[in-house]
Amino acid sequence: MVNFINTKWQELKAQAGSLNFDKLRPVKAYLWPAAAFTAALLICLMIISNYLQRRAVINHFKNDMHYVIGSLNRAGWDLAYEDIDFNALYPFSLVTFKNLKIYSLSQNHAWEIDKLSLDSGFFNAPSLQISLGEKQEVIYGGKEHKISLGAYDFAVELPSSGAPNNLTLQLQNAVISDWAEIGEINLAARIIAPQLINDQSPSLRGHLDIRQVKLNGLLDYPLGQNIERIYLNASVLGQIKGGENFQQALREWLAKDGHIEIKDFNLNWPPLLMVGKGSLYFNETFKPILQLNTSSKALQVLIDDLESMNWLDSKGTFVVKILLGNKAYKADPEDKYLTVTTPIAIRDDALLVEKIVLKKLFN
Repeated sequence: MVNFINTKWQELKAQAGSLNFDKLRPVKAYLWPAAAFTAALLICLMIISNYLQRRAVINHFKNDMHYVIGSLNRAGWDLAYEDIDFNALYPFSLVTFKNLKIYSLSQNHAWEIDKLSLDSGFFNAPSLQISLGEKQEVIYGGKEHKISLGAYDFAVELPSSGAPNNLTLQLQNAVISDWAEIGEINLAARIIAPQLINDQSPSLRGHLDIRQVKLNGLLDYPLGQNIERIYLNASVLGQIKGGENFQQALREWLAKDGHIEIKDFNLNWPPLLMVGKGSLYFNETFKPILQLNTSSKALQVLIDDLESMNWLDSKGTFVVKILLGNKAYKADPEDKYLTVTTPIAIRDDALLVEKIVLKKLFN
């Protein structure tokens, strides 16, 4: 076996010695220029492809912007800006707004941002990073509330066709002056593949997780000023297709029994602790019709406090307190507050507990 290997090795050396390397030198002389030309061509093609992708995203954004402005106008709002810049060349921002303002046409409400820009990477132009300027204000009833954002990551996909998708927001340490301090916000939403959607299947899924909110005396409310957590996991059932405007799309969606399925709701607002699931519909004027099946602690304490503030209907409250008292229990012997399972609803402009009206809303 060893002799066989040695023999083959000697044959290979003899063949290599017979090669005429002088004939290969002209080939080697052209090898590097050819490789450099190929690399330059590939780079040029990548740049052109990136430019065309970014141009397609910009065109889609312009169409969506026209649609959004029209929908805002029908809802009594408008959008204005001092300047807008589009740039299809990488690494410049795709879109940059200067002094953007979204405002109500009938009331003194607005959201003002000194700068908003949309940026994308080189290899995936439709994936956008949203950057906000340092100066932001919310105007409500004529009073200004400055917004300060801590660390945040805000992204969305805007393909050359179709609706925006894969929206994500991660935010920490936000402050809205005179209103609230927010420790953390996590938001994610994505559209289901269109071919899988029918009138009763999910078209969009998302969740919202808000933690450590301090209200800064915003509400004259029995509950404390600190909200530990608000969590919502929900799906939109039925497809909301773009019509002439968003309101028309919503009406067509509602006409086909479109609604929001609330898979998981969690509210920890001491002393109240509530979990639930249910559904959210809207009537023809887009007022909510909410039905939640809940389990909670300290709900009876909250109802007592709201009644003492004359916030609730006294007759309805009397009946509800009897019904809840009959089925409330201590889940743990050491619990300070009673646990109770009860349906909570918003319907016909009213808040209902145990199907009893506690408060008229939207008056």
